[in-house]
Amino acid sequence: MNLIIDLNKLYSIYDHNDITIYFHYSFLDHMEPYFDQEILYDIINTLDERTLIKLYDFIRIKLLKLQRILSNDSTLSIDERYNYINNLSLEKIKPTQSQFNDIIAQLLNKDPFVSIFLTNIILRFLYPC
Repeated sequence: MNLIIDLNKLYSIYDHNDITIYFHYSFLDHMEPYFDQEILYDIINTLDERTLIKLYDFIRIKLLKLQRILSNDSTLSIDERYNYINNLSLEKIKPTQSQFNDIIAQLLNKDPFVSIFLTNIILRFLYPC
């Protein structure tokens, strides 16, 4: 499983030394064997409230696009499509750090594939190519 960029590169864009209040995210803790999720938590902690909401909306929109693709995928059974579509949806809200953590953790459900996919969505937001 690969991420689209090396997480350490984020430190060249975001200064984690500017963090005044550190929220202890945990939504990717199950991915510790694959990558250092603490780097991502550091970077997300540098985001102000408005940018965190934008990140959440970015994830929500990407998942909506994925739902459209999956709903037309004839290689999946109707039940598989239904399960994927229902499990990969986020309601439109303005989450706090705690809500963001809880909602994303519930969405991931400790699934490594979904976790890598979502981490790459977050990286696309944080490190636009």
